[in-house]
Parts: sequence; C-alpha cells; structure tokens
Amino acid sequence: MTTIRSSRSFLAVLSVLPVLFCGTTTLSCAGSTADSESSADLTILINAPSPAATYYSNEGVPFEVIARVDGSPTDITHATWSLDDGAQEHDGATGTFSPMSAGEHTAHVEALVNGQTGSRDVTFTVLAPEADADTDADTDADADADADVIYTGVIAATIDYSGTYGEFGSDCPGTIQFTVTPGGVMAGDGTCNASGNDFPFTVEGSATAGDISGALVMTSDGTEARTPFTGHGAVGNPMNASYDATHRSGGDSVHIYGTWTASPQ
Repeated sequence: MTTIRSSRSFLAVLSVLPVLFCGTTTLSCAGSTADSESSADLTILINAPSPAATYYSNEGVPFEVIARVDGSPTDITHATWSLDDGAQEHDGATGTFSPMSAGEHTAHVEALVNGQTGSRDVTFTVLAPEADADTDADTDADADADADVIYTGVIAATIDYSGTYGEFGSDCPGTIQFTVTPGGVMAGDGTCNASGNDFPFTVEGSATAGDISGALVMTSDGTEARTPFTGHGAVGNPMNASYDATHRSGGDSVHIYGTWTASPQ
C-alpha cells in the first residue's frame, strides 16, 4: 500500500476522476471493466493473461484473477484455472501456465467468493521465441547486454476510486516504453487512457538476474504517487510485470492495479 505524501496536490487529481469516469462529481457509480463478468453482486476480472499482451512459448504465461463484490475488491476463497479445455489445470488466484506452445489459447477461471461462484474466459496468443540477434563477442549466452536496450509495450490498468465523490472505476489501457542500461537500470514513461483522458506516468526500476522491480510514478504539483511493480524477464528478452497499490488522501482512495508487458526493439 502506498500513501501520498501531500494530500492537497493529489486531491487535485482526485477531483477530476469523477467527471472523467462518471460524468459528474455527485454521481456514485460502481466500477466496471470490459474484461469482467458479473453474477449478482460478484464481478470477476482477469488481469492476466491479456489479449493485448505479447507472450512467447519459451516463457511461462502469468495468470491472475481479481474479484469484486458491490464494486469493492474482495478476497477470493478459491480459484481454479483450466487452459485449453484441461490441457493444464491450476489452483490459485495467481500463477503461471507452463510449458506453452505457439498459437492461440483459451484460459477459463472459476472463482469462489463468499459462497458465490463466478467465471470468466480469456483468449490470448503465444508466439514462437524470437531468434537471438546479438552479434557481440561475449561467451556467456547473452546473459548481459552490451548497450542500452529499448523496450516498448502495452499497459492494462484498472483505476477504482472510493471517497468524497462516491465509488467508481474504469479500465485504463495504454502504452509503455523504457530503456534498460547494461547495469540493469530501467527508465522511461507511458500513458494510460480512461474515458478519452490520458494519465501519464514515468517508469523507474531495475532488472537483475531475470527479475524486475520498480514503480510507475504519477506526479501532480510536484508530488509523486508511486505504484510499485514486480515481474520477470531477462534483459534483451520480453518482460512482464504486475502492480497493485492503493493511494490514500484523507477520506479518498484510488486503487490502481493491472499488468504491463514489453518487448525489446
């Protein structure tokens, strides 16, 4: 959980969100996403795999399911996953499908939440691994990089607000781009778009031994709102990460969660 250091500046951002997502600062509207399915008061959301993400057959494909009851994030009692009608089966809200073959795949999840059951399907594509284009003279199987590596990709975010203006939420898809230095320092920026409005952020992080970590940073009036991310991907190979943080200011809170994926260019 991340706490904003200055409530005054972040409230300037919060005051805009109800107009963007609900059309008014007095309307209380429940969160909704395109990749979700509701049963009574239960909403099931698949954060990963994502149809917009890039996955390769030499890497595992992450899966993650989230549940809401009456629009509020809720713990999942039990979740079961089935890939391609039973080719793989897993238990848990998060995990990894592995091994994977190139082609189109469908994942099905069923989640039990407070005695209610909800389900959701998602179809995604796995690509064959790219050929190694490294022509340097190193002999360590390209475990390092000899120059900055440029990455571009997509971000799939969800923003839920609760507080002075009621409750509402929206998907915020967008793009991300960054460089990784030979020392593993990540730096870049990106933007997600909710209801036709851009929310820019910067990327700060590090990549070491196949693990990545850092933060997506939104700045308002000189104050930073940092959303930490963690993930996997060696430098020179595709990277993917997830994030989940709640930013609080007085009686207002903004929950930001989702995934991003990026590939070297």
